[in-house]
Amino acid sequence: MKKDKVLSYLIGAVSLLLYGAGMAFTLLENRLVVSELIPMLEGMLSFQVAFLFAYYLQIIVHEGGHLVFGLLSGYRFLSFRIGDWTLMKKEDGFSLKRYHLAGTLGQCLMAPPELKDGKYPCTLYHLGGVLMNLIVVLLCVLIRTVFPLKGFFNSFINMSIVTGIVMILNNGIPLKTELVSNDGYNALYQKKDRRIALSNWMTLKIYELQCQGVRMKDMDENWFAAGEGSDLNRYDEAVKMYYRHLMAMDKHDFDKADEFCDELLKDDSELSGILRDLLSLDRIYLDLIRKGSAADLSLLEEKKMKGILRTMKDHPSILRVLYAVSLAKKDDEQAHRIMRQFEKRMKTYPYSGEIETEKELMEIAEKKLRVMEEG
Repeated sequence: MKKDKVLSYLIGAVSLLLYGAGMAFTLLENRLVVSELIPMLEGMLSFQVAFLFAYYLQIIVHEGGHLVFGLLSGYRFLSFRIGDWTLMKKEDGFSLKRYHLAGTLGQCLMAPPELKDGKYPCTLYHLGGVLMNLIVVLLCVLIRTVFPLKGFFNSFINMSIVTGIVMILNNGIPLKTELVSNDGYNALYQKKDRRIALSNWMTLKIYELQCQGVRMKDMDENWFAAGEGSDLNRYDEAVKMYYRHLMAMDKHDFDKADEFCDELLKDDSELSGILRDLLSLDRIYLDLIRKGSAADLSLLEEKKMKGILRTMKDHPSILRVLYAVSLAKKDDEQAHRIMRQFEKRMKTYPYSGEIETEKELMEIAEKKLRVMEEG
């Protein structure tokens, strides 16, 4: 993990240098000088707009690469997200929903082909985004070489090249951050380890069912069964236990869910960062419905967790935990405000089954904590 953290910082530093160099080169190329204040300000504004267009273009291109190469590999479209906005395919057509996952700028989810001899194509799907970014970068270099560009279009082409290179570095070099694993990491380790490939296949199948409104408690338990010599140092085994935890929560088997929390939150567990953070919040919820105001809420004050709560403030499971916290603190006004936020979120959240699960868990928290308050 230390190696990944150093690599992450290094890629971040190189990305900043590339952005700075791209901006400086473009401004100099457009001959903006300090003595000409008004033209300089106009040029700076034009550059900023061009940068934003280029930045979001490369995000769309990246996710579009997953879509194109996924379709070529036999995958089926599920959803396409840029920022918080998600286009989802439903039985009755397409719908626009909102979803945010910390550590990601977008996401193209697709249902994988069925397994053949325990295998399925995954490399092109994972690397499709990087390949498409590379194609656009090469196309922009060609445009720069052939056509004389000035002003906004010059800035746009230059920053399309820079943002494309940055996205290739950040997604193509295998890296596992504190929150998520990137495309290069997924492609490399799925190729090296069949069990990790099967684990990711299972995750995509779960997303497929969730898009159809299926709840965790109604899914096939055999998918999440522990393998022989189950070891939570292995990513695939940790993920399967995490899904067993979600299934236990959905079945309201809180003792079993608590056991899974104990195992997965150990230091040697290979559970990825964002899942570990969501699991830690589930642990707080489980403590709250047992201990009420005596539950330990210190984790909510830690810097990293505050960042998760801020960036994923509309996530149903986070709203459920904050609702239970407000009830335990007897802050009825805050609890009412969170419930209104949850009801509003129900209308735009892409996974209806998950919403039903969280709604039931909020009702359980209210019932248990109200009883404690009266007692």
